[in-house]
Amino acid sequence: MFGCHSLCASDTALRLARFSFKGIRKGESDALTDKIKLIKGKIVTDALVKNTQLAVRKYFVDKGFLNTTVKPMQVRDSTLPGNAVALVFVVDKKRKVKINEIIFEGNKDFTDAKLRKRLKKTKQREIYHVFTPSKFVATQYEEDKDKLAKFYSKNGYRDFRIVSDTVYASTLRKAASTTTATLTGMATTCTLMPNSPAF
Repeated sequence: MFGCHSLCASDTALRLARFSFKGIRKGESDALTDKIKLIKGKIVTDALVKNTQLAVRKYFVDKGFLNTTVKPMQVRDSTLPGNAVALVFVVDKKRKVKINEIIFEGNKDFTDAKLRKRLKKTKQREIYHVFTPSKFVATQYEEDKDKLAKFYSKNGYRDFRIVSDTVYASTLRKAASTTTATLTGMATTCTLMPNSPAF
């Protein structure tokens, strides 16, 4: 008989018999299995469970599911040896987060629209561009900030830097299957150096 229990300390070292994921599609489960590579027979420690939990969450956060939760469960089975356990990671991806608006502060030399075009993979939702992807992916956002810095540098702003940036939840323009975020506080500071290229 199976029974689910929260992970707890034990005098006997528990060893991993198998692991699985609940709440996600088979393709996602297979991809995670290949990515995480948990080894059967390995001692189940708090660190192993926590690291796996974080890795699963990061996998979905990187795909735009910023509010993903992952709950690890220990499953005891009478057919398994006494110190063997199965781990189940219950995943709730929640809604995919899309970008409602990108706001620049301290931008004096270029239009906001021009700067948004430099963000190749970080796009805000536009009514007239319904097919433009606007999901928020943290790794792509960091890459686009680097592209923005290169754009300023190319135009003579050698000391350009992004002072700060913030991502916060927005209650505006929510779609049925998405939540939205606004990128704001992308405050910039820059000085135009001599002999800059033409805009």
